[in-house]
Amino acid sequence: YFLPSALQIGSVFQKSGLKYSGGVINEPGNVSKYESKTSKLLNFGTYSADLAYCILNGQSQVAMNQLTSLKALADGLGMESIFGSDKMFRQFENNMGNQDSIIDVMIQIQEKLDMYIDDNDMQSSANIMFAGAWIEGMYIGVKATNEEKEERITKRLVEQMVILDNLVKAVQSVENATTDLTAIEDQLKSLKIFFDGLEEVKSAEGVRDIELTINHLKEIADRIVEMRQSIVDPV
Repeated sequence: YFLPSALQIGSVFQKSGLKYSGGVINEPGNVSKYESKTSKLLNFGTYSADLAYCILNGQSQVAMNQLTSLKALADGLGMESIFGSDKMFRQFENNMGNQDSIIDVMIQIQEKLDMYIDDNDMQSSANIMFAGAWIEGMYIGVKATNEEKEERITKRLVEQMVILDNLVKAVQSVENATTDLTAIEDQLKSLKIFFDGLEEVKSAEGVRDIELTINHLKEIADRIVEMRQSIVDPV
């Protein structure tokens, strides 16, 4: 199964007109809350999606805070080599006025992460990270949408729902899943069953033909918000 990167998800929404909205992203100060490995991995995905969202919307200083949060989680997971020395941070700071250069830094992070995962046989960890990134990306799409762009953003939300099948398979493939991850898996499966069972989904010829009712869109949004809350603010 194919899972896109956080930057790819963010780019899909950004190209549809999704603008930056303060207060939507996960607070950097929350990093200290994440004590279990599962929580760290899920929120590594969360901050990755936030970083992409900030960079694509020209919020360089806020993006720097999210990058710092990512490094703290990577260190806590024993993945210090992804960020290495402070060179990457200096490169980021020196290019804060150049969006293309900052995007290059994020691509470098993704490439190093992919290599680290391959070298250390950590596909299960990568799947958990992606779950966090996908949920955060969908959450941003839901919370940052304004009425002017609502129809276009809704189309992107529906298209991202197609990834849900692969995401469920990815999470199911994780061996010795923790209680926290099992809870997320159950919520994702429930969301997939709900979405697939909608009459407007079953009757559509393709994903671009799906026109969700306001009530069904609200139900999907509420489920995503609930999942995201359980990740960024664990009990």
